[in-house]
Amino acid sequence: DPDPESRQLQNIVGLMSIDTGVFGGIIVGGMGAYLFNRFYRIELPSYLAFFAGKRFVPIITGLCAIVLGVGLSYLWPPVQKLITMFSNWAAYSNPTMAGVVYGFIERLLLPFGLHHAWNVPFFFEIGSYVAPGSNVVIHGDINRFFAGDPTAGILSGGFLTKMWGLPAAAIAMWHSARPENRKRVGGIMVSAALTSVLITLVILSRNSEIVAFKGSGISLWRLSAPFVFSALLLSALAFALGNVVTPRTSIITNEIWDGLVRNKRPDIARAVLKDIWIRDVRLLEHFDSYDEDTSEARGVSMLLFDDDLKLEKRIEAERAVFSEFGVTLANTESKTYQNLDEDGYRRLTLERARELFLPDIPAPPPGLGFHRDINSDELDVWALRDNIGLLRAEGFNPVRQLVDLQFKFSRPFITLIVIMVGLPIGFWREKGGSIAMGLIPGLILSFLYMVFLEVSRTIGYAGLLPPFVAAWLPNCFFLLLGLYLFSYIRQ
Repeated sequence: DPDPESRQLQNIVGLMSIDTGVFGGIIVGGMGAYLFNRFYRIELPSYLAFFAGKRFVPIITGLCAIVLGVGLSYLWPPVQKLITMFSNWAAYSNPTMAGVVYGFIERLLLPFGLHHAWNVPFFFEIGSYVAPGSNVVIHGDINRFFAGDPTAGILSGGFLTKMWGLPAAAIAMWHSARPENRKRVGGIMVSAALTSVLITLVILSRNSEIVAFKGSGISLWRLSAPFVFSALLLSALAFALGNVVTPRTSIITNEIWDGLVRNKRPDIARAVLKDIWIRDVRLLEHFDSYDEDTSEARGVSMLLFDDDLKLEKRIEAERAVFSEFGVTLANTESKTYQNLDEDGYRRLTLERARELFLPDIPAPPPGLGFHRDINSDELDVWALRDNIGLLRAEGFNPVRQLVDLQFKFSRPFITLIVIMVGLPIGFWREKGGSIAMGLIPGLILSFLYMVFLEVSRTIGYAGLLPPFVAAWLPNCFFLLLGLYLFSYIRQ
């Protein structure tokens, strides 16, 4: 254990100085932020106007830093002794309790984003180590671990949560995104998840840890087993949360969003509905849009049936205005279907009119605009399956809902796909490498995966692929790609 007093004085830019470490950087950074907010708009006399505003900030910061340095030369030594005592206790006296205290408080601070301040003393301060053949004193659990200190690594228990924290957060943000933004958010989040896995594996290669595993008789298949097993557990957890938590949170999110939009923009508070279907016993209507305030519809299609529910007339209109007496249509095209003739053909009569009035055609039910369209993300698997059954019973072909149902099963396995593709790329070089080796392939593969995913979804919505194939094809392709790449790595 190096001399605790060795931290008091360090050779910094050729001068023996008190080394305040990371805490000194935090103090100076806080002081700089305060001075910027205080003086970035300051006005000086005309002959000093050049130094006014933001140019004054570095000047005052430099002067205050001198004062701060003088003050810390007297105040810091006792503070440093307390830090040294704490670091020795955490690193050597009772590392188990230190790990428990660290993890417990970090979890409490995590929702507020304050865990970064708590990480500093553990990551960069606790313990001391002098690397063999060097007189440099290394502090901090992470720095000592990478320098080869056998007593370092008391925080390694958090590796699993930190390794999988970003993929889990990525899936959560993807689920919580607004429907119109979900594709863009998904592309960003999958890239982040895959990149985090690749960077972790590249770090193993850079520190020659993969070579050490192989030298100990551990094959890459065996080394990959914990990753794959964890990915399967997280996929199962993602499926469970996606059917228990996500539907309810999606409903709340959409309701809050709609409320905020209406409160901020009262000019669009009135209900203007899009793509509306209304069915009656002998009438089926479709509107491209319908304004409840004016009872006016645009892009109107009406199908009228006879008593035997055979199509009797089809009317297309540019605009429709409903009243208590009926509906007035503008710029209409009517097709009247006649009964079968002697030759077995059914003829029709085509009529066009600038205006057409149909009595006894009621307006859409009032309050229709206050019922939000339910999208598939607001339903769990069982509710979505019931909804599909109702649509089929009413004579519709719910292709989109069937595709969404299959995606509810396939989407949680993104974690497994990320691992199966990331493992062979991360293991490609046994030693050496750089962070760029994780970033570049991660971004490229994430982009290709998201393109494949969205193209497959779109083709499925169009009915050109069965829903099961549309949902599972991207996962199967990239899973086989990962296995193919893994077969080329020396085990």
